[in-house]
Amino acid sequence: MLKNYIVIALRLLVKNKVFSLINILGLSAGVACCMLLTLYIQDEFNYEKGFNDREKIFRVNTTFIRDGVEETVASASPPIAPGLAQALPDIETFTRVMKPLNTEVNIVRYQDKSFFEKNAFLVDSTFLDVFPYPLLEGNAFTALDAPSSVLLSQHLTEKIFGRQSPLDELLIINSGTTSDTFRVTGVVATPVFPSHLDADIYMNMNSDGWGRWVLNQTTWADNNIVGSYLKLRDPSVAKTLEAKFPQLVAMHAGEVLKQSGRQKTLKLQALDRIRLYSDIRKSASDERAGSITYIYIIATIGIFILLLACINFMNLTTARSAQRSGEVGIRKSMGAFRHNLIRQFLGESMVIVLFALAVAFVIVLLALPSFNSVMQKQLSLNSNNLPFMIAATLVIGVVTTLLAGSYPAFFLSSLKPAHILKGKSLAGGSQWLRKTLVVVQFVITIALISSIIIIQQQLKYIQSKSLGFNTSQVVMIPLRTAQAAAQYTSLKTSFEALSGVGTVSATSSIPSTPLTRDWGIFKQGATSDQTITHDIVNVDADYFKTMGIRLITGRDFIVGQDNVPTDTVSTTKIVVNESSLKAFGIPLENAVGSTIYFQPGAERYEFTVIGVVKDFHQFSLHRQIRPMLFILSGNRNFFPYLAATVDMVSYAQVEAAMKKIWNERISDAPFESIFVNDNIKTLYKAEERTSTILIISTTIALLISCLGLYGLSVYVAERKTKEIGIRKVVGASVQSIIAMLSKEYIRLIAIAFAISVPLGYYFMNRWLENFAYKIDVGVSVFLISGAVSFIVAWLTISFESFRAASKNPVDTFRSQ
Repeated sequence: MLKNYIVIALRLLVKNKVFSLINILGLSAGVACCMLLTLYIQDEFNYEKGFNDREKIFRVNTTFIRDGVEETVASASPPIAPGLAQALPDIETFTRVMKPLNTEVNIVRYQDKSFFEKNAFLVDSTFLDVFPYPLLEGNAFTALDAPSSVLLSQHLTEKIFGRQSPLDELLIINSGTTSDTFRVTGVVATPVFPSHLDADIYMNMNSDGWGRWVLNQTTWADNNIVGSYLKLRDPSVAKTLEAKFPQLVAMHAGEVLKQSGRQKTLKLQALDRIRLYSDIRKSASDERAGSITYIYIIATIGIFILLLACINFMNLTTARSAQRSGEVGIRKSMGAFRHNLIRQFLGESMVIVLFALAVAFVIVLLALPSFNSVMQKQLSLNSNNLPFMIAATLVIGVVTTLLAGSYPAFFLSSLKPAHILKGKSLAGGSQWLRKTLVVVQFVITIALISSIIIIQQQLKYIQSKSLGFNTSQVVMIPLRTAQAAAQYTSLKTSFEALSGVGTVSATSSIPSTPLTRDWGIFKQGATSDQTITHDIVNVDADYFKTMGIRLITGRDFIVGQDNVPTDTVSTTKIVVNESSLKAFGIPLENAVGSTIYFQPGAERYEFTVIGVVKDFHQFSLHRQIRPMLFILSGNRNFFPYLAATVDMVSYAQVEAAMKKIWNERISDAPFESIFVNDNIKTLYKAEERTSTILIISTTIALLISCLGLYGLSVYVAERKTKEIGIRKVVGASVQSIIAMLSKEYIRLIAIAFAISVPLGYYFMNRWLENFAYKIDVGVSVFLISGAVSFIVAWLTISFESFRAASKNPVDTFRSQ
């Protein structure tokens, strides 16, 4: 019996080639898209699964309340983790993880070779006790015990040493202006499951530079820059432990916090929630960007695409099934049972689904490299995810089979033979269902098109909005080593003498790069518990001129004779931005000469404002502009960035001249140059990735919808062949016949448009809430989306309608 069902299904596939091809193509495209997005989602949920006892590991997050504003960071003060472990016996052990500050790239030197490596952490000797990464070489129990020991990833080991064992080899690692010689004590195997702490270099905290600085810190009040992790003996006591934190914070930092007007609380975040549920500022451990909201978007897109494919399948299946009512009536009158008919119809749907699933797997294999490029992943079908993908695909197949085969299987098989054979119309129910499904298809499609337009408009707005500084002619030259930083003054003088170079300056953080310091500042007449948080930037003279930041009152910093700064911290001269004045309520005309204070503890620092700059966007447009304070640094040998204005026309020659000067003076770091504009683009990678996914998904959605419309138009044209012939005989034009065949579907698309507008408006406004500066969503977006859908749908329908309307009526009647 099963063999007969399969033979019948295959014969029907061959007989109805157009409908079979449309069904298989549409369904395979939808399933393939859904499978790729499922791979991505599964990878996101796999974070941290490689660690034993991961349910016992928690990160300490810090929440501040300052200026009436609550802000949480995914890090803590250096002594907090060891202090908590010492005070609370429920904590089994702890470890701290930190990216060296002001260090985008670490320079690793082995013999005469140098390597740039971004992913590097400073870690406690207990790191492998909390995060048991497997080692290919080395002893996990002792690998990080010795000072200046380092673990390397399998990838970096092969890059530096090839097949040679790296154990006990010496590396010089420069992290910003600090460096140390490290002994390789282990090789970390490539993790099976990803983690937000995956890196190529794990340096022992007990080393020169930032590591030693962390170990020497004693304050619980400030320097919240260290990722701090606790391993509990029993994870169920996490809330009980949290309740004890306020008392410990008050004991160690209460007085200092009170003097500075801050409230500080510590919270525990479970390890498996860090990747997707951290709606907080990046931690010092450089937590990889992840968001459950983004997962919801991806999952929704996948479901929509699969739903569109299933709707196509259902529409075409129900359309064809009405023509098979006679077959059902004859078979039932000859003794066929209902369950026989149900199995037959479901079996026919299953055959098409199986064909589509096979094609979908081929599409996934071919599309995976391009998908990885878009999503910035390294996904593959392997032994870890293949069972899950097979199970997910089977579920998709079963659900699709039931959805698509449900109408003919359960509705037609329930009809009485006499009712069918008398020729009573059965089309009403299926027509209503088809119309509803077409509306749903185009609601989704129009909403996706409008989403693309809004995201593109927001990205264009971001890229074209004036940020308050020069983005096109400023080049950043990182000073990544102590030798390079010590040569800053000399480089500045030499670069300024070059033709094609304007002004040269330096800063601790050029716009679009992270800031590592903020202070609670209060104005004259206020007290230390009435502070306003200011982001702090150290600059050299001419910084504002170099960056094109407008000084709206007062003066710039001055460098005295022999290139020695005169407006340094010791002389208390500062520049602030407009937001600082607004926060303090100081009128612009009274700004110059006003006094403000910084009191981190018992000692108070006094500053005099000498100038005010116009607000500019130090960070991305996701954030409001905050109060900022600029200080002319007295130490000119610590700046991490040199900035220069250059002539873009002759930049190739300018860069070559700069590189020559650099190579003559600096031997431990290669010359690099980065345009500010290029750096700014990196702030919006997530939005660009979302836009790309939506463009691809919407294109697929539109194609699937149009495939379905084409199939239905073929079906309608076949059903109305005689009517079309009669109309032509009595003088109907081709245009009027096309209008007759297409008006019903155009009406359905109009209904879909009316439904999609409020839905699209609501959800896209929710997305735009992620930006402090955003576009206004206008009605034109939805008009364009509707117009695109109308035009594409009309062209799709008209193609088959034109073919049907152009046939000779004589041929039409002969074929009936």
